[in-house]
Amino acid sequence: MKLNFTTQQFIDDVQRDLLISMVMSLRHGKISEDKAQRLAQDFLIVKESKTLEDFVKELSKLIPNYPEAHEVYIKHAPSFYDTMAQNKLSHMQEYFVTAEYDKAIKVAQAKKKIKGRREDK
Repeated sequence: MKLNFTTQQFIDDVQRDLLISMVMSLRHGKISEDKAQRLAQDFLIVKESKTLEDFVKELSKLIPNYPEAHEVYIKHAPSFYDTMAQNKLSHMQEYFVTAEYDKAIKVAQAKKKIKGRREDK
């Protein structure tokens, strides 16, 4: 099953929406310039995440300090988690079709899915 988005597209969308949220918060006086700069710096660190799953996890860690990050997380995280769930279901279905039920159960129980690899370890 193909992802509904590419990793770079997802990160770019989050970055764009975070920037828009920051600008709007600055215009309405909800955030200081210093705090906006800290958020931008913190986001650049989040952007360096090795995987998309890590990126979303690290983005969620910004929420307690930045309401703007919360808005963006709420908008984008559901599509990420829905896509990951669909990906996992697709891999489980592959194993059911080939009657490899033990492997399908392992995929179902796995906490994290590595994109593009079948869970047969």
